[in-house]
Amino acid sequence: MMSYSWYLPHIAKWREKFFAPDDAGPRSVQERFCYPLGFQPDEGWVYRPGVHWAGRIVERVTGLSLEESIQQRIFDPPGISERTILSGGRGDMNLRLRGDFGSYGLYLPGDDDTKILHSIWANGMKLLKPATIHDIFEHHLSLQATNSHQAVLTSPMGSFFRVGVDPM
Repeated sequence: MMSYSWYLPHIAKWREKFFAPDDAGPRSVQERFCYPLGFQPDEGWVYRPGVHWAGRIVERVTGLSLEESIQQRIFDPPGISERTILSGGRGDMNLRLRGDFGSYGLYLPGDDDTKILHSIWANGMKLLKPATIHDIFEHHLSLQATNSHQAVLTSPMGSFFRVGVDPM
């Protein structure tokens, strides 16, 4: 499983030896996260940049930037235009990033945020299929990954990951 380089010591050492320093200029998802897996998928749990790679997949499949795709598929149906997506093309983020990243921030006015939540919970705008909403709440980790996740939640760094989640 890929992780952020600061999270697993052996990946941090590899990155230090083979990777350009952070001040090397703006980098894309594939330039920023091109280091080896920390362990095989489903053999553990780590906080990782997978959502950034998922954003790149969306771009490849749709032929649009991630921001354009999000606007068309999520924000246009309910009429949301007052939003800010932090990406490589906005503000000071472009000092470090090139292109869109999957999880660097979304800001919406409260009423627009409520439209999205209503769509998910009441299936009002059909952003997600009912089966997808149901699947969100299913457990998807192997026993080994679940144990690893629990260990992270109860570790000294646990409060960083545990927002609203009881580790026991």
